[in-house]
Amino acid sequence: MKDLIHFLKLGMSNPEILLEDGKLREEFLEKLRRRNEVLERVETILLLSNDEATGIQRVASFYEVDEKVIEKIVSRHLEELVGDGYNNGIFTRRSILRIGMLLEDNEIANEVMVQLLNISRVDK
Repeated sequence: MKDLIHFLKLGMSNPEILLEDGKLREEFLEKLRRRNEVLERVETILLLSNDEATGIQRVASFYEVDEKVIEKIVSRHLEELVGDGYNNGIFTRRSILRIGMLLEDNEIANEVMVQLLNISRVDK
């Protein structure tokens, strides 16, 4: 995200640089594509219904991590996840969001949290 902001500032302050430098332009477009992918995944997670449930494979796919990462989080935070509706390998919307809170250095999880904070700010 910080890289994208840097590119946007660079392009806005000197738009010719993106026109003239093909490599820089490609980097910029790749960062935009990645940002769109992240936002699409965030949308998928946030639009899950409260009664929808899913397995570990889909949760790992949402956050683009290996299933073993999710398994480790479940083993370390089982009680917390059960309180959020997790049961025998089945994740509820709330437990999927909790996984996001517990993931470290994950671009999708970070963006989910940003959007949840934005939503809570609007609700006030």
